[in-house]
Amino acid sequence: MKIGKWGIVFLAFLLLVFGFKVLDGDKGEEVKSALYYKERAEALEREIAALRRDQYTALAAYREQVEELEEELAKSKGEYLYTVEDGEVTLTGYSGKEKNVTLPSAIDGLPVTVIGKEAFKNTAVESVILPGSIRKIDWFAFYGCRNLGSIAIPRSVEKIEYGCFDGCPSLSVYCEKGSFAEQYAKSYGLRAVSE
Repeated sequence: MKIGKWGIVFLAFLLLVFGFKVLDGDKGEEVKSALYYKERAEALEREIAALRRDQYTALAAYREQVEELEEELAKSKGEYLYTVEDGEVTLTGYSGKEKNVTLPSAIDGLPVTVIGKEAFKNTAVESVILPGSIRKIDWFAFYGCRNLGSIAIPRSVEKIEYGCFDGCPSLSVYCEKGSFAEQYAKSYGLRAVSE
C-alpha cells in the first residue's frame, strides 16, 4: 500500500503531537523528581542545622555543669586541689584568696609531700610557708607569681624542679644554712636568707 504525500504529512503531524506529549510527560517527571530531591536536600540541611544547634547547646550545658562540679569539688577540698598517691598528698592547685599562705602538713590525715606542677602558677600569693612534710617542689610550681616576695622552704625539701620560681622578680628564699633550698636559690640567682 502506497502512502501519499498527505499521509506522510499526517503521520509526521501525529508523531510530532504525540511525541512531544511523551517527551513532555518525561520532562514533567524529571521536573517533579528534581523538585523532590531539592526539597529533600533543603529539609536535610535544616535538620543538620537543628542538630548542630542542639549539639552546641548540649555541649555548652555540659561545660557549665563541669565547671560547677569542679568549683564544688574545690570547695569540698578547701583551698587546695590535690591528689593522693601511695598515702601521700600532692598539692595540684590553690583556689584560696589568702595572700599569705601557710601550707598544711596533712590533708585528710595524709602527709602533704609534694607541691605539684604549676600548683600556684600565676596566683596572687605574696608569702608562702612550706611545712616540714614537703620533700619536692615540682616544675613551675610558683611560676609567674609576680607578688611572691618570700617563701620559707624547710630542710625536708630534697628536690626543686626547673622553673619553680620563674617570673617571681622580688623573691627571697628563707631556708636553713647548708640546705638544698639554699643551694638551689644561690644557683638560680635568688636571694637566699639562711639561718
